[in-house]
Amino acid sequence: MKNIFLTCLILSLTFYSCTNDDNNQNSEILSSIENNSIIEEEDISENQIKIEEMNEEIIEYITKNNEFTNVLGAWTGKFNNKLLNISITSIAGNIAQGYSIIDGDFSTLKGWLKTEDNINYAFGMSQENNKDNGYFEFNINLENIELSGSWEPFTGGESAKVFSLNKSRFKYQANAGLYSEASKEKYNNEMISKFDSDQLKYIKNEIYAKHGYSFKDDSLSLVFSKFDWYYPVNLDVRHLLTDIELSNLEAIRQ
Repeated sequence: MKNIFLTCLILSLTFYSCTNDDNNQNSEILSSIENNSIIEEEDISENQIKIEEMNEEIIEYITKNNEFTNVLGAWTGKFNNKLLNISITSIAGNIAQGYSIIDGDFSTLKGWLKTEDNINYAFGMSQENNKDNGYFEFNINLENIELSGSWEPFTGGESAKVFSLNKSRFKYQANAGLYSEASKEKYNNEMISKFDSDQLKYIKNEIYAKHGYSFKDDSLSLVFSKFDWYYPVNLDVRHLLTDIELSNLEAIRQ
């Protein structure tokens, strides 16, 4: 119940979501998945626990303050042909904290912010716990609901990368995906026998994608970034899967 309550409150900060499943993409998508691109997550990682704890900070903040409610939360978009999620989880004075996720890499963020009109906010935030640490500098415009800025590595060697993100509204949708029935009804042996091996691999990963899994495999990130129901907001999702999904994953493995 706590996870459900958390999700509902975080969703109140956001506004953008839609579902657009194009079954004509089946062949293209299935052919783009490598044979070894299947995720298996058994335990909740320390970073996933940290993500959930930091998301709780959003709830704690908005229950005590009326400021920054449209700034806090997740912002998602393309970053160098990948999907970047920047989540701002707390603000105290001119100090902001949050985290970033990109291709399964998680970093906590801490830095400064300033605003003169409560519409345009400037941020500078450093990654704190990632081997590829860098510095984000960005602006949030609440009229356009847009976050735009750049990232530059601390160590040099790479040029600054620019990006533009939108306020994201992650919501688990059982009906999403090319094989939505995998989240709605249990497969039996006869049903599974109708799928080839590539389809079964895709179904496995689509189940994880619907729960916001951030794929480490670039090919999978590219595949699911085509769908507007997909947001990379989690590192581990085994604890979020439904009984039907767990049953179907086990049936596919066998």
